[in-house]
Amino acid sequence: MCSEQLRDILGAVIARDVDRARAVAARDDRVNRIYHRVVDELIQLMTEDGDLVYRGTRLIMAGQNFERIGDRVTNLAEDLLYRETGEIVDLG
Repeated sequence: MCSEQLRDILGAVIARDVDRARAVAARDDRVNRIYHRVVDELIQLMTEDGDLVYRGTRLIMAGQNFERIGDRVTNLAEDLLYRETGEIVDLG
């Protein structure tokens, strides 16, 4: 999902397509929901089995980086909208 978001926002920037940028940014909610669900599940597993804490923490950190990609894509969409319309828009 993150690689698709990145590819799509770059295409929107190149095309100067604000509608496409808005659509790409809207998909960040799905990335956020998945990230939070995975974190909740990992915390539950780590609570039940202390041997999983190291691996679970590493997975949470990796997931956080993916979640940030979605945030950065949203920032790029906002920047494109500003550049093309002069409007400051919060898409997050």
